[in-house]
Amino acid sequence: MSIKALNWALEIQVGDSLSKLILMAIANYADEHAVAWPSHGKLAEDCEMSTATVKRRIAQLEEQGLLVTFRAWMDEHGVRNRDGRGRETSKEIRLNLARTAAAPTRAPEPESEEEGVHTAPPPVTNEGVLSAPHGVLCELPGESLQHPPNEPPLNLKDSPPTPQGVREVDLDQGSSEPDGFAEVWAMWPGHEVMKRHLAIQKFAALTEAEREHVRAAVPQYVAKLKQLGRTRVENFHLWLDRKGFSEFPNVAPAAPPPRVWIPDADLLPLDVAYRIANLGDLRRTRDEERGLGLWRARFIEADLGGLAQFRDDRPDDWPVVRQGSAEFAAWSRRLQDWTGFQPKPVRRFVDPYDPAVHDLPASHPDFRLRRREDVLHVPRLWPPRRDGTFGDHHDDDATATNEGQER
Repeated sequence: MSIKALNWALEIQVGDSLSKLILMAIANYADEHAVAWPSHGKLAEDCEMSTATVKRRIAQLEEQGLLVTFRAWMDEHGVRNRDGRGRETSKEIRLNLARTAAAPTRAPEPESEEEGVHTAPPPVTNEGVLSAPHGVLCELPGESLQHPPNEPPLNLKDSPPTPQGVREVDLDQGSSEPDGFAEVWAMWPGHEVMKRHLAIQKFAALTEAEREHVRAAVPQYVAKLKQLGRTRVENFHLWLDRKGFSEFPNVAPAAPPPRVWIPDADLLPLDVAYRIANLGDLRRTRDEERGLGLWRARFIEADLGGLAQFRDDRPDDWPVVRQGSAEFAAWSRRLQDWTGFQPKPVRRFVDPYDPAVHDLPASHPDFRLRRREDVLHVPRLWPPRRDGTFGDHHDDDATATNEGQER
């Protein structure tokens, strides 16, 4: 139990007694990093209410920016993770202790198990970004959401990738993610703590003209936020749902970026990059004329192509680079450039298991936590050079500079 988290839950204004009770119950399970893993059933038992009510109230607390939930798994070693390893367990809940302002008051929701929850869409006004309704704002991660030390940063995706060996199911009868979504999603401030799948659904429901309008309006919206000094931003899917982009009528739709078709046989290097970054399986698209493959902003680069030689390797046999090292940073930058997503490090124990100290109660003076570290399994210590070759260093620019000085 974290006294700091419990005190915060007692003092914060929620605007609803049931939500307040659930927030206090979650804080009662939180660790020193304000992270908890109670199941809905356990919270329902503690608060003497139904699990359906617990789910609704947690969703309400998440909308208010008081907490963030993530799917979680437990591997064969009993280690919780968000990488899809092992069996799925209760969700990870992170409390936003940086939130100190009073949360907006919401009207009570129906508690009947059969009665649905219906909320009217927020009104659209002519006040631009100031018209965002109460209760749908979240703190920008750079301003307030504080990640625990040694914890991996929140990913660009809300949910971890599909567990190994299981192919992810696309939206709407196998259709891929809508064109242009990844671009606007990456630009939206605070998207790391928002629901990506809800944003995809809302974006997919727009017309082609509206999507182009969104792509043109998002940079204007972000610029307006900076101009006004706003540190909170509306959830992206709610902004799309109320057509907030219509508040920027004079922006010219941006031309869609050129794309190239990569056939399935040429995607092997990108498959390896996804394995290194722990992003799950690379999804293909079936084109009626071209067959199986993927539309991409550019052809497979020479450095990415250098990964093809490792397609049959086992990642567990590769060396590891630790988060915080220069090698990890180099791989992270290159993987994000290739895939468009931040890599997801895996956690491993540094200390060998010793039941004499690790199985003791936490209150025992000899109890010790096993130290852990976040790592990436990589085929070589440094990522490939721009020409696709590997060496003792990754910085092509530094090599070119040194050669110029020698001349």
